[in-house]
Amino acid sequence: NNAYIFPCVGHAAVLCQCRSIPEDIFLAAAYALADMQPKAELLKGHLFPPFAAIKDVSAVLGGRVLKYMCDNKLGSVPQRVEDWEAFYRLHMWG
Repeated sequence: NNAYIFPCVGHAAVLCQCRSIPEDIFLAAAYALADMQPKAELLKGHLFPPFAAIKDVSAVLGGRVLKYMCDNKLGSVPQRVEDWEAFYRLHMWG
């Protein structure tokens, strides 16, 4: 959970110059992360996507968090963003 959510929230905040990070962002991120795990995996007891997929999971999650921040007027919408995940992925590390 910490490996997925906190880096995405922090990076999204930087990308949109978020002025504050209220608790509801972490809840929204947790729900978004939970939505990424297929039901079959949940039934096996796997609560999170595999760590081997962290880069792709981070792009999806970060894009959703970034959109949430901008939709809720917590930061500025970056120019020419049509695909939040693609924008976030473009600004990811290596």
